[in-house]
Amino acid sequence: MVRFKNRYLTVIVKQWSDDNKNICNITEKQFFEALVVSLQINFGDYGLAMNMTSLHCHKEALLEPIKGGSSNGTEYTFIVRCARDYNQTVHAAITFVTEIENRRVTCSVVKKRGVIRNMKNNKKELVTIEKTATKFISPSRPEKKLKRK
Repeated sequence: MVRFKNRYLTVIVKQWSDDNKNICNITEKQFFEALVVSLQINFGDYGLAMNMTSLHCHKEALLEPIKGGSSNGTEYTFIVRCARDYNQTVHAAITFVTEIENRRVTCSVVKKRGVIRNMKNNKKELVTIEKTATKFISPSRPEKKLKRK
């Protein structure tokens, strides 16, 4: 028997909004459709067909959406399953997603693993990654000057 080898990508989707009233939940279906459109646009019919055999997405239920903070927006966590041979293609397609249902978003892959058990056990890691990611994204952070020796 042949075993299907998959990769699991943890994706953080940050939804941007000028006011918190326009923020709506992003569902698995909406994110998956945006990912499929991104694969179609960036890699064509061949890239889409090669990835659709094992592409699957689900929302991480362990983590609640993080709202507000220093920036205006909400963050959602998704886990995307894809074929091992095409994980770089899916990673690139996720990076190119900028809009879901006419809402501005920023998508970033924070973890890439080979076993789903490892993905489900990283709740603490994701919380620390999200805190540091918002620290780096925040425009109010002063830039440090490098000293030459």
